[in-house]
Amino acid sequence: RAQPGNLFYSPFSISEALMLAMNGAGGQTRTDMANSLGVGGMTQNQINTANSLLLPSLTNPDQQVQISIANAIWAQQGLPLSPQFIASSKKSYNAEANTLDFHSPALAASTINQWVSRNTLGKIPTLVGPNDLAGASAVLTNAVYFHGKWQAPFSKGDTRNGPFFVNKSGPKTVSLMSQEGRFPYLDTGKLQAISLPYGAGRMSLYVVLPKQGTDINSFTQTLSQRGVSKWIGAMRPAQVKITLPRFKAVYAADIKAPLAALGMGAAFAPAADFSPMGLK
Repeated sequence: RAQPGNLFYSPFSISEALMLAMNGAGGQTRTDMANSLGVGGMTQNQINTANSLLLPSLTNPDQQVQISIANAIWAQQGLPLSPQFIASSKKSYNAEANTLDFHSPALAASTINQWVSRNTLGKIPTLVGPNDLAGASAVLTNAVYFHGKWQAPFSKGDTRNGPFFVNKSGPKTVSLMSQEGRFPYLDTGKLQAISLPYGAGRMSLYVVLPKQGTDINSFTQTLSQRGVSKWIGAMRPAQVKITLPRFKAVYAADIKAPLAALGMGAAFAPAADFSPMGLK
């Protein structure tokens, strides 16, 4: 990440929206999207089937965790989207199909934002603005809501103000919640990692703390799926004292450039092939 500040995003949400869009892509556009997403060796039917099996496992993890995953297709009024695309989107992605008048972008944005807010219990009140819809023929949206209760809750009485280091310029005073208990834990000498489970333990928050003095930008460059999986597999129960800052994250980004850099540029070009969706 070149820009300063926090980075907060949902890889699942991004991939879900792109997999849905891929149902309506053809030719080189679809090929590039599939390769960029790492599913180039799978047929669209295999991808859709895998997603239809994944969604129920995520939305019903246990009684103390609530996850809502909502997908929707918004098409310009009068635009005949492919019935096959709508059917596969509903069957495999539980996506609802709606029509809007994008010639009234403010009203269209308001309708989409109301849908997002409703499906995230008000946590995401605004997803798009009128300018985002300028010239649109169809829009695909995805919203993910997560609410989980800690298996070992933090006590409000143990929350204290204290220093938190965000960069070399010095610490900030923030609210720090803390507790002591037995959790899956790892100390490699270069980093510490801990798993904080929710509910019955099927879902967890993994926190990684690099060794003091480590440059965070250099550290993030070393992260990989294989490496993170190795850390998780090496965790063992240990008695630890945890101190974490309370935080709120609000983040927005245009991911067109990163996706194009991954090889998905054809999907954003004027000649992009979305004819299977019904777009000409």
